[in-house]
Amino acid sequence: YGSNGRNEVIATSAVDFNDTKWHHVAITFDGRESLSKRFNMYIDGAPDQNTFPTVNIDTNDDPVRIGANVDIPTAFFNGAVSDLRIWKVIRKSTDIANFRNCQLASGTPCLVAYYKLNEGLPNGNNTSINKVKDDAGSNDGTIAGISLTGSVSNFIDVDPANERPPNTCSTILPAQ
Repeated sequence: YGSNGRNEVIATSAVDFNDTKWHHVAITFDGRESLSKRFNMYIDGAPDQNTFPTVNIDTNDDPVRIGANVDIPTAFFNGAVSDLRIWKVIRKSTDIANFRNCQLASGTPCLVAYYKLNEGLPNGNNTSINKVKDDAGSNDGTIAGISLTGSVSNFIDVDPANERPPNTCSTILPAQ
């Protein structure tokens, strides 16, 4: 529930994402305290001065949509997503900073869903792929609204300029 009265939360940031560089964005939600339900956003591992509404998140069985607007079926995220993680714990800011460029191992504690989004060939013909694998469980996702061919609307080379450090991380521990 956000400032627009629908089942979505809208956040703003002063970060300019139109700089042609790869960015890591993490959002946490702390719903433990009834008066302090709060979202926090981290950009490239650092806390962001963001604006989030104070909201109540109700339990429901609505589908999770990544890069799509539930109310406007033709409104899609104009960018690329390379790795998506959903946790059942609030990650500490040090965890976010230290593990943002790591691929996690199967069975990582407290990881509810993990989409590496690497099922296809970067910029290749991937029209036969219709699902993305959940490496943390059984919540495989359905691909919709993208063509899966060519260099736009497809699986991507997540680091064509080799700007991200290599994935050399130790095992992530459960949040306390």
